Parts: sequence; C-alpha cells; structure tokens
Amino acid sequence: HSKEHHPLYWIDDGNIVLSVPSSTRSCDVLFCVHKSTLTRHSSVFADMLSLPVPPSTEAELYESLPLVDLHDSSEEWEKLLGVLYDPMSFKLERHNPDTPFLLDGIMSLATKYQMSSIRDRIVQHIEADWPLTLEEWDRFEEEIDRKRNFLRSSPDVSDASARTSLDQILPEPVSAIQFAKRHSVPRILPAAFYHLSRMAKADDWDAVRSDAQLHNYSDPTARWKLLTLEEHKVLDRGIRIMMSSAEE
Repeated sequence: HSKEHHPLYWIDDGNIVLSVPSSTRSCDVLFCVHKSTLTRHSSVFADMLSLPVPPSTEAELYESLPLVDLHDSSEEWEKLLGVLYDPMSFKLERHNPDTPFLLDGIMSLATKYQMSSIRDRIVQHIEADWPLTLEEWDRFEEEIDRKRNFLRSSPDVSDASARTSLDQILPEPVSAIQFAKRHSVPRILPAAFYHLSRMAKADDWDAVRSDAQLHNYSDPTARWKLLTLEEHKVLDRGIRIMMSSAEE
C-alpha cells in the first residue's frame, strides 16, 4: 500500500506516527500526533509507549519518528482524533435514529484502546436516549405523544416526505439493541426491546423509504431486516410474557 499523510492530523510538532489502512482506498493513512495525547486518554498506549525498546530491536521509524502500525480503519481514527483534539466538536444529537451507526466505530476503538472517558461519554449518551426507570418511561411516552400530535397537526402531512418525520426524532430500537449487545451497554435493552414489541413488522424502516405510501407518517418504524434470529426469539418471548401477565 502507498502511504499518505492525513491532511489535518499530520501535526508538525507531533512525535509519533500512526499508520492505519483506509477502509475505502488502497492506501495507509499516516497520522502524526502527540504521544502525550494518546497516553493521557488510553491506558493501552500509556502501557505500550512506556515500554523500553530492547537494545537488540531496531524501532521502526518514519521520518525519524516512531512508527506504529494499527490494524483499524483510518476513517474511524480520523473521527477518534477529532474527539481527542477537539472534544467540543463531539456533539451528540439526542434521539438521533442513526446514533448507533455513527458511534459504532469510535466506540470500538475506545474499547479496544481502553479510552474510558470517551467510552463512558458514549454510554451515557446512548443510555440517555432510552428510559431506564418507569418514571423515565412515562416521560418518554409523553414525548412521543407530543411529537406525534405535532406531526399530525403539521400543514405538511400531505407531503410524502413528511411521512417518516417521527423516525427522525426518535431512537431506533433494532440498531440500539445490536449496539448494546456489541458494546456491552445492557441497561438499554429492556426499553429498546419493549419499544420494538409495540411496532408492527409492516412498519419497516427500509420498506417505508422505498414506498412512503406504505406507512402512516405518525408511526415510528424499525430496522426489522437487521434483527437476528436470536433477537427475534428474545422479542417473541418477551411479548408472550407480557401477554401472559396481562391476562392474569
């Protein structure tokens, strides 16, 4: 692979080079950054960079700087370095249905390199999107009703493009469930599964976007096609338990 300097994170006074393959191009992207930034946030880098290089080993260098090859994605490292160097730019939108996709790569890197402050911030944001108590659930329901009533009274309801409006201001349960399982954020699972249990399988995220006439704009949709067989079983079991309890 050819090597390219990153246009933003090749920092003139950096003292370590990270070489990371691009997931979209056939090249390795080089980031010249500060050891102190990496070690302050990552216990993995703190441990790795504190180890002395054995005399018999010749350290790999790039332009006279230590070179570290990483087997990740340069696109995700670009996002991560943005968080490390400019924390205020890391703005997380509440109830964005795409949040699990937007944060998946950064969360993977934060976990892998033990960047606890970044991981904790992401977990707090994900958990804030989902009610964790009955009181929070009541507020969540009230918020959904307010948003639904607003959309029903909107003058744009006849516009097909407005039919998925509710989806843009609510968290999406299937992607949230998979994010929670992949990244060990179990506290949101009960709420996400319960929210999903109240949706019709006909209200599919992809189907609605291919044919807006299939869907009532004021009903949320879910990414049903992403749900695994095991997750389907968990959902069905939960629905049976709720129905059984309601009959008692």
